[in-house]
Amino acid sequence: MKKIVLSFTVLAFITANAQTNFKVGDITYKVKNATQVEINKYEGKATTVAIPATVEHGGVSYDVKSIGAEAFKWTSVENVTVPASVDSIKELAFYYTKLKSVTFAEGLKYIGNRAFGACKITTLDIPGSVEVIDDNAFFTAGELLEITFHEGLKKIGNAAFYHSPKLTKLVFPNSLEHIGRTAFHQCSAVETIQFPANLLYIGDGAFGRCKKLTAVSLPSTVTYIGDEAFMKCGLLTSFTIPKNTETLGFSFIAMTSVQTLSVEPGSKHFHIVDGAVYDTKNKMLYVIPMKGTTTFKVKEGCIGINGGAAWGSELQSITFPKSLIAIGKYAFESTALTNIDLPESLTFIDEQAFADTKLKNVIVPENVIYMADGVFAQCKDLVSATLPSSIVAVYNHAFAYSSQLATLTCLGSKAPTIKSYGDEYDSPFYKIKAKAVLNVPKGCSHDYKVHGWGAYFTIKEMANGVLIPKNTDPADGSTVSGRQPLKFTINFDEPITVVKANPNVTLRRDNVLFANSFTPDQSWVTVLSSDKKSLTLWASDYDSFTQDYKFEDDHAYFIVIPAGVVKNAAGDLNERIVIKLLGATLADVKAPTTKTGSKTVVARYNIQGQKINAPQPGINIVKYSDGTTQKILIK
Repeated sequence: MKKIVLSFTVLAFITANAQTNFKVGDITYKVKNATQVEINKYEGKATTVAIPATVEHGGVSYDVKSIGAEAFKWTSVENVTVPASVDSIKELAFYYTKLKSVTFAEGLKYIGNRAFGACKITTLDIPGSVEVIDDNAFFTAGELLEITFHEGLKKIGNAAFYHSPKLTKLVFPNSLEHIGRTAFHQCSAVETIQFPANLLYIGDGAFGRCKKLTAVSLPSTVTYIGDEAFMKCGLLTSFTIPKNTETLGFSFIAMTSVQTLSVEPGSKHFHIVDGAVYDTKNKMLYVIPMKGTTTFKVKEGCIGINGGAAWGSELQSITFPKSLIAIGKYAFESTALTNIDLPESLTFIDEQAFADTKLKNVIVPENVIYMADGVFAQCKDLVSATLPSSIVAVYNHAFAYSSQLATLTCLGSKAPTIKSYGDEYDSPFYKIKAKAVLNVPKGCSHDYKVHGWGAYFTIKEMANGVLIPKNTDPADGSTVSGRQPLKFTINFDEPITVVKANPNVTLRRDNVLFANSFTPDQSWVTVLSSDKKSLTLWASDYDSFTQDYKFEDDHAYFIVIPAGVVKNAAGDLNERIVIKLLGATLADVKAPTTKTGSKTVVARYNIQGQKINAPQPGINIVKYSDGTTQKILIK
């Protein structure tokens, strides 16, 4: 008898669960388990819907536990009441409905991606049981006038309330720790924000374009302020960096009216120097005041300028230090700069760094390798620019819309690559002055024509060409290990004379864009061979002996010899010369192999020779436990 009863019980359970969906009224439910269902689809025409807490089917009573993905999407519902039984509202649940009001009950824990996107809701009361409002949850809910948050909320996701232009005030619960990327971006009517006492994270663009926001008072707990977090909040006049902030993104207060910057006492990461925010070691300039500062001198020893550091400011003149290595994206965009003197130490200028300025003439220093996207775009007063021999590529929009650019001079014997583009307006030289002239070294015009420069310029050769070396000792790509004398020889096919007896040779480790790794006790010295066809450069110590340097096996090194050190009888000067040296481990890299067997990966390197901790896009050099290596393309 017990076996028969058991069989009937199993059969009843199987029969009950064979039907996973059922419909009651206008709502189709999906069975989640023996006691719970999820709303799968609403097919009614009613504008007001009260979601039931329980529903019966086949003699079984189920709790309505969730509202499923797209359940009410595109319906005509205008008013919804959500019972306490519902703990989650899933993605797109009410997306693009005519919903004007929604009533939540305690018990709801989660509001999903775009759950109420583009709805017409005017007021919201989020119960304290909700811990997470997910990405885009109320994306472009443009009629929102008021939101009430309660204690318990921990995270507001990316773009959760993006473009709610009628909100005027935000009061966050102290439990809130995370405000995601663009969470309140373009909430253009917000005038006041009460930030929570325990806030940790403000994402990229979180409050960007809140153009009526007049003040920001962040708690000490904030550790992260993202890129463009308060960008274009035009009425902001002051900003204080909390003492626990560790990360400041680029352009975080760009294009505001901030005139006074401060750092909360006790900060271990940032401080104020000359009214601007630097890291405590003065290596990075993060931001200058947007208003009231027309002239600024960057502190000596600074190696980097944060993206958007002066974007949209009143800056007219700036002095850069000899230590500077990199300038971030948008750093000086839309300023009134008329002249810049870029230091030789500079190796990298990021996209749009000087776009929309009043620069008239630009000379790019010779250690810069790329002309980034839009770097001098829309500089309508720019008449001429000079690019050094180090430039290997020019990216889209580099000089686009610089309508007065009439003369460009390229000093390299090889034409830089013009990065490919699809539409004409993506050209690096779109809308520059008609019949602009490109000056190139004597004998080099053919290479520039072959690489497409003739499509934008009338190419003219200058009086002098470029002095090209025959070879170097050590040769480019040579192996180097341990302590070695810093002594290098450059050989030419013709007699030369020295122009710079003590040139600023640099030694860079791991990447040619990195800072100089070595400075001689005295200087770099030049010596000509007896036949005057070879130049030896060596690092002189205090006793006029050649200094040594310890080359490590797991690194690549770049010896950079500047342009203009020597010339030939015709007056042709050398261009920038780079000798790449590989540490012994990197130099052992052999041809690619596909056989792995039981080998394990013991080290990875990128194509520049830098050691990396995980696979990176591009060519990776992988070293295995058996001593073999393999080049792998990571997409």
